[in-house]
Parts: sequence; structure tokens; C-alpha cells
Amino acid sequence: MTATEQLALLTGAVAGAGLLLVVRAVWPRVPQLVSTVETLAGTSPAAVPGWVGAGDGRWTTRLGARVLRRWPSLPGIRIPYRDLALLGVPVARYVGERVVFAVLGWLAPTLLSILTGWGASVTIAVAIGIAPFLAVAASFIPDYNIATAAKRAREDFILGLSAFADLVALQISSGTGTTQAVEVAASLGDSWVFTRLAEQLRRAEFARTTPWDALRAVGEEIDLPTLADVADILRLSVEKSVTVGESLRARAHALRNQLLNEEHERANAASERLSAPLAGLAFTFMLLLITPAMLQLL
Repeated sequence: MTATEQLALLTGAVAGAGLLLVVRAVWPRVPQLVSTVETLAGTSPAAVPGWVGAGDGRWTTRLGARVLRRWPSLPGIRIPYRDLALLGVPVARYVGERVVFAVLGWLAPTLLSILTGWGASVTIAVAIGIAPFLAVAASFIPDYNIATAAKRAREDFILGLSAFADLVALQISSGTGTTQAVEVAASLGDSWVFTRLAEQLRRAEFARTTPWDALRAVGEEIDLPTLADVADILRLSVEKSVTVGESLRARAHALRNQLLNEEHERANAASERLSAPLAGLAFTFMLLLITPAMLQLL
């Protein structure tokens, strides 16, 4: 048996063992009653932040849940809790996706070197020297996806919040009480922003807390200070008996202007990026016009 065949067998055995461990991690087991009760009560190490919603049925979520149960605090990994809360993505799914991408980044170059027949020495060098760096780099792909999606979601939330503030101001101007105005305004929209606000207001009603405290909690949870500002305006209308209709309209107008300014900045940046290709195209066109004349002179 040649060295290449031995290395191929060794790599296959390692890959098979890794696959077995992944299947063992995601395979559902019969839960123990004591550990389940501890987890639900929050006394188990598995009850980490973001654990609620981990049972969404995805195998990456189950894998991440196993990892979090074994290592509740992951050293060197910064979990974007606020972005995940905004997107409604369980922490377990995020961790599971990072593990999957890291494994793929580790195995892909090694398997590629084996399939292309680069030889045993090159394959070992790739597996030891290159694959770990690719695994680390690939594990950050979910971070990029989450950050990009969260940025778009915050813009959508600000746009929905401006409409929500206008609706609350309209309800207050018609003589409706502040609490009822907030609840009615949240029920009028059908976007995910209004659905999120309505759900939080229902929870606040069950928990016997005020709607503005619930809105402030959401703003802090998803890192959206503008929602906390709207909550403070609503609080003033009750605690200080201040008419806040105009304040809410002004805040909604400011939010829309903020989004419009950001759109203008992105458009200007895109225009600046187009200037270099256009200049290159103009130079190429001029070169095509000048070249025949220069060749005749020569």
C-alpha cells in the first residue's frame, strides 16, 4: 500500500469519525426529567442567554445546543446577542452554523488535495498548515451574514417605527388614552415590525408592566435607541400629563429623514465607486480612437 493510499484511508477514517460525532450530537435522545426541569427553571448550565427558541427543528440548532450544553461559555467567541434577538435567530443555531462552517473550512482543502492527487507530502502540509486557518476564516461567515441581515433589519425597524409613532400620535389626537393608543397602533400594521411590537405589548399586559417599559426593553434588547426615545415620549404623556402628539410626529419625521440621509450617502458612495470604471472606459475608448492614427504615423 502506497503512502498516498494510507493517507487517503487515514483521512477517510478521520472524516468518518467526525461525521459519527456530528450525528451523535444531533440525534435526539430521551430527555431526563431532572435535567429538563432544571433547564426550564433556569438552574441548569444549559440555560444560557438566547436559549429560548433553540428548538426550531434545524439540525444546526440541535448541534449548537449540544455545544452550548457542554461548553456554556465559549472562549474567544463573541456572540452577537442583540443582532440575534433582532433577527429572532436562536443562539444555538448561530453556534451550530459556526461549527459547521469551521468543519467545512477544515475538510475542504484536505479533500481537494487528495482528489487532485497532489501527493502525500502536499496533503499533509495542507491539512496541518492551511486547513486550520481556513477553518477559522470560514467560521466567521455566519458572523458576516448575521451582521448584514441585522443592519437591514434595523433600517426596516426604524421605518416601521416611524409609521408606528405616526399612528400613535393620530390615536392620541383623536382622544384615545396613551395605553390604548399604543395597543391599537401596534395592531394596525401587518409587517414584522408591528408584529414584534404587538407581541411585546401582549407580554407586558400579562406581566402587568406599562407599554412604554416594554418598548424600552425591546429597544435595549435589539440595540435600537430610537425605540427607547419613543418609549420615553409616551411615558411623559402619562407621568407629566403632557400632550405628545406633536412630539411623536416630529420624532417620526426625524426617523424618516435619518433613513433618507443614509440612502443619499449610499447613493453617493455608489456613484463614487462608479467613477473609476467610467474613467477607465473613457480612457480605453480614447485609446481605440488614437491607436490607428499613431500606427499610420509609425
